[in-house]
Amino acid sequence: MTPFSAGIPGQGLPGDWLPFRLAFWKPSTAYELIEHGGTVVLRGVARRSASGLAHRLDLDPEALPRIAWRWQIVRPVPGADHRRAEAEDAPARLVLEFDRIDRPQRRESAGPDFARLLTTPYDGEHALLMYVWSATEPVGTVIPSPRSTHVKMIVATSGAEAVGRWETMSRDYNVDFRAAFGHAPSRLAGVAVMSDSDNTGELGEALYGDILIGR
Repeated sequence: MTPFSAGIPGQGLPGDWLPFRLAFWKPSTAYELIEHGGTVVLRGVARRSASGLAHRLDLDPEALPRIAWRWQIVRPVPGADHRRAEAEDAPARLVLEFDRIDRPQRRESAGPDFARLLTTPYDGEHALLMYVWSATEPVGTVIPSPRSTHVKMIVATSGAEAVGRWETMSRDYNVDFRAAFGHAPSRLAGVAVMSDSDNTGELGEALYGDILIGR
C-alpha cells in the first residue's frame, strides 16, 4: 500500500488510491497531498460533500490483524452526530471493507462496493468498519450506522482536545470487528479514507498520515 508520505505535493495522488463517491449527485471532497511538519500527508476538505479514496487489498485478518495510522482533525463538522442520519458526517474516517474470501477481485473501481454497503441491509459477509473522531462519544464506543446495518463505527479519538493536533492510533481490527458485528471478520478487501459533510451542509477538514497494516 503506497504511503502518502512517498508522494509529491502538487503532482496528484498515489495511483493505487482510487476515488469513490457515495452518489453521483453529491459533490466530491477535495483531496490533495501537502507538506506538513516536514513530511507529505493527505488533506481532505469536505464542503457539503461526500467522497473518499480507497485502496484495494486481499488480506487474511488473522495473519495481519493490526492497523496503525495518524490523523489530525483540522475543522470538525459543526452539528455532526454519528447517531442521526440527517447529521451523520465526519471530518475524518478510516474505513475497512470486509468481503467473503471467494468473491472475485475488483480492481477497476473502488466506488460501487463502498457506496452499496452504505445503503443496503447486512448480509453477514460484506461489512464496513469505520474508525471516526467524535466530539462527545468516548474512545472505543461502537456506533451502529443510522443508514445501513453493513456499517459500524468505532470512536478512535474524541473530544475538543484532539482538534488541531496529530493523533496516532494502533488498533486490532479483528477485536474491533468482533465487538461491532459479533463474529469474526471475513477477508480484508480494502481500506479507505473519507471526509464528508453532505448531511449537515457544513465544512470539515482533516489531515491523514500513512496507514500501516501488519502484526
